[in-house]
Amino acid sequence: MQIIPVHEPVEQTVYTEEVTEDAPVAENNGTYLGRFMITHYCTCNICNGGWGNNTAYAGKIIPGQTIAVDPSVIPPLSWVYIDGYGLRRAEDCGGAIKGYHIDMAVSSHEEAYRLGVVYKDVWLQ
Repeated sequence: MQIIPVHEPVEQTVYTEEVTEDAPVAENNGTYLGRFMITHYCTCNICNGGWGNNTAYAGKIIPGQTIAVDPSVIPPLSWVYIDGYGLRRAEDCGGAIKGYHIDMAVSSHEEAYRLGVVYKDVWLQ
């Protein structure tokens, strides 16, 4: 991992959304949490640094299952339903994952780059 010195203040934006009566309803999908920013990561050093293939809570990363979450928003090891993706498990966390942000594990760096950033509705199972 390379450390890059920063000589000026760094701004960080945290996206949040409250559940309202107008929240989307999906049958049998659990409790609606809100609309989340979804990013993608793999096990490479660029995406996962020194952690490699390891998660914070559940051992090895499983692409298509493992997601990194803010544990103050989504409880560790809980299952969530993400619109367009299906069920995923909160097995990881990270310093950049704050608020209504989910980082989804995928098979390769190329796939993570290709999928980019999307916004999806999320339900706690």
